[in-house]
Amino acid sequence: MDSVVTTESAALESSFAQARSTLATFAPFCHVAGVSNFRDIGGWSIASPTSKHVRQNLIFRGSDTIRITPAGVAKLQELNVQTDFDLRSRQQIEKLGVRDLGEWGIQRVWSPVFGDEEYTEAKARERYELYASENPAVRANVSPL
Repeated sequence: MDSVVTTESAALESSFAQARSTLATFAPFCHVAGVSNFRDIGGWSIASPTSKHVRQNLIFRGSDTIRITPAGVAKLQELNVQTDFDLRSRQQIEKLGVRDLGEWGIQRVWSPVFGDEEYTEAKARERYELYASENPAVRANVSPL
């Protein structure tokens, strides 16, 4: 039994060491003033025997750009962001507005995830309940986008 614990402990320590190494070289979050939760979607390992990673500094994601500051715009330019795909619904845009970054060379492309018929309070509640469910049978019924 001691050897199993030792082996498991060694394997666990090895996993932690690998995770620490990955975190040291992979920091997805990037401060863009006025845009919350901005991060690089690259850098993640691809499940394959070749240990490849998703290309970094190509695609970023974050909240809307309504409150972006001049320093935030400068950071987007530094990152060479050229297109802002706005995934919000028409209703979200009507409620919060749009910040056009065209004057700084960043094109906005409206690409809503959900159509108008899917953006109701009842539909949003249903999606949340499906996504948040711990029941595998319920989660299996979640429709792909």
